[in-house]
Amino acid sequence: PAPAPAPAPTQTPLKSVDAQKVEAGAPEVRSSALSNGQFSPSFDCNKASNGAERLICSNRSLAQADVDLMVAYKSALSKGNSAPTKESQRQWIKKRNSCSDVECMTSSYKDRLRELEISR
Repeated sequence: PAPAPAPAPTQTPLKSVDAQKVEAGAPEVRSSALSNGQFSPSFDCNKASNGAERLICSNRSLAQADVDLMVAYKSALSKGNSAPTKESQRQWIKKRNSCSDVECMTSSYKDRLRELEISR
């Protein structure tokens, strides 16, 4: 008899053009974002310290948005005067952390990405 087909994977690895950006990033980013071929946020989900971080860790599109934002943030920092960028990031994180649902979080990430792209 023919061997039984392999079971379908429970999670489909998510790797996109954005993954290519991450692969070009810092080593700690590569290992976090591309571990086991799956997308994860720019931080260690085992150390998620609040509801916003846990929400990001539980949602692929938010995890990808987090990595996209990290790439844009590092790019903005590399352009020079980083103090205002760091301060605006701290303020944004406070705002992001007030989100309790995917819609609010997605909107927050989109707004911050726009801000970082404008500042380039």
